[in-house]
Amino acid sequence: MTTSRTPDDIIREMREIRCDMREDVEGIVDRAQGIVERAQDFTDWRFYVRNYPLTCLGAAVLAGYFLIPARPRIVEKEIRVPATETKAKKRATSTLFGTVGGLIASLAFQAASTYARQQLNSMLKASLDSGFPSSTPSSNGRHGAPTHSGPNGGDYQ
Repeated sequence: MTTSRTPDDIIREMREIRCDMREDVEGIVDRAQGIVERAQDFTDWRFYVRNYPLTCLGAAVLAGYFLIPARPRIVEKEIRVPATETKAKKRATSTLFGTVGGLIASLAFQAASTYARQQLNSMLKASLDSGFPSSTPSSNGRHGAPTHSGPNGGDYQ
């Protein structure tokens, strides 16, 4: 089975192959340009900030935490000198006087506040007693109960 091809058939096939090749090459070029554009996006930091802002913020915080050195810590050492017995005795005596003095001051403050409270109570009681006579009967027959007239003419107690 031999097929005979005419020169016109061969020319037509060659044109089809060239068209297909052009389309294939254009497709390859388009894909290559897309890859190049994506590669440029991936190398541009603005792309990440625009598309992943919270992730970039977290990365910046972590980078700042690890890259910025910590403040130098100043360690102060206390030098202790062995105390002589006289200093220890003076300290114990001053502590004893301080404790006794604080106790006396606390007791004096309590006594003064108790005295002031008693005086205030007696003054308030005297002013209340003078303002409301207790020996006159009220309109309701009860002695010593102050009466106040209500909004409707009734009496309160």
